[in-house]
Amino acid sequence: MKKVLLVDDSPEIIKSLALIINEIKGLQIVASVSNGLNAIRAFNLYEPDIVLLDISLTNSNGIEVLSDLKSSAKPPIVIMFTNYSRESFRKTSIKLGADYFLDKTNDTDKLIDILTHLAKS
Repeated sequence: MKKVLLVDDSPEIIKSLALIINEIKGLQIVASVSNGLNAIRAFNLYEPDIVLLDISLTNSNGIEVLSDLKSSAKPPIVIMFTNYSRESFRKTSIKLGADYFLDKTNDTDKLIDILTHLAKS
């Protein structure tokens, strides 16, 4: 069972992601948080295998969180899932180690495919 951490400041997005993930065998949500500080705390506490991470967060941003996650001893698979899909954000995220960079508006099917694949691997 792969552990998943959800990091997004929108309760609606968290709820939608939870509905998707709960339908995929092999995945378990261990926590959902809305800001960068709690994302790092939850990561250290639960040691998730996969982190779905937004760029826009309260008290921090997803780019900073991504950098912290990827510099950990056991870095997770990070899926940036954001409305900030500008090329500059994509390039920075990939440079810092994001495994995937998806647009919330257009890439939900891609997200489901990726999560299903990760659950089986």
